[in-house]
Amino acid sequence: MFMTKALKQSAAIAAGTVCLVLGILGAGQAQAASIAVTGSAPQTSAGEDFNFNFSPVAQSNGTDGILTIRARGDYSLNFPAFESLSWNIDGIVSQTQVAPTAGNVIAEFNFDDILWEENFTIGGFDLLNITADSVVSLGIDLLPDVNRSFTNAFVQVTLEYESEPASVPEPVSIMGLLAVGGIFVGSRAKRKG
Repeated sequence: MFMTKALKQSAAIAAGTVCLVLGILGAGQAQAASIAVTGSAPQTSAGEDFNFNFSPVAQSNGTDGILTIRARGDYSLNFPAFESLSWNIDGIVSQTQVAPTAGNVIAEFNFDDILWEENFTIGGFDLLNITADSVVSLGIDLLPDVNRSFTNAFVQVTLEYESEPASVPEPVSIMGLLAVGGIFVGSRAKRKG
């Protein structure tokens, strides 16, 4: 079959444009990355304050995340007002009097030695602000009555969220750009010659 040069160029431009459009349409399909930062420290004194700093961290994509606090030590189910902790993330979101309840105790070794865990939802807007500077500062403050009576006492924190997906051009977009660019470069060289 016989094709003129103009028809070949038109076909190549059309093919390149189709590749470019398909690539642009598929570019929005990138997946968000799951991020989890964890810190842990032993309790060495009664009423201890813990500061966990994570840097650099990826920017949140604005969806809700989860803060998990796991602790073991002098927490009694009968005295949550006195044997509890508070937490704060970057001064943006916080909660006080967090204590073990019948529903979040993992193990009760004796009256004053309890392992427990609590999950908190962190709103998407708050996560955007928390991760905006690529640094997360998370404070855990034990009330003074949380004594260090056992060598196994500790606090562990985990912040989980979704980050912005990396913007990577689709291979089809690149092929389209190359095809269209090649046609224009070829036509310019032909005009000069």
